[in-house]
Amino acid sequence: MLYTSRRGRTDLTWCLHVSPHAGGSRVHLRLRLGPVRRRRLAEVGGGLVDALTVAGLAAGLRERVRS
Repeated sequence: MLYTSRRGRTDLTWCLHVSPHAGGSRVHLRLRLGPVRRRRLAEVGGGLVDALTVAGLAAGLRERVRS
C-alpha cells in the first residue's frame, strides 16, 4: 500500500509492504520525505514520530491478526 501527501513544500510517501517470512509474514514500512529545510531535525524528530507510528500500526495489526 502506498500513500502520498504534501505538507507545505514537503512531499511525504508512506509505503507498507507485506512479504512472506519463515512460515508467516513480515511487514515493512518506509517513509520518505523531501525536500526538508532542517535535515537533522527531520531525521531525529521524524525518527521519533516514525517509531511511535510504527508501534501503533503494529499493535493494531497484531490485534486484527489474532482475532
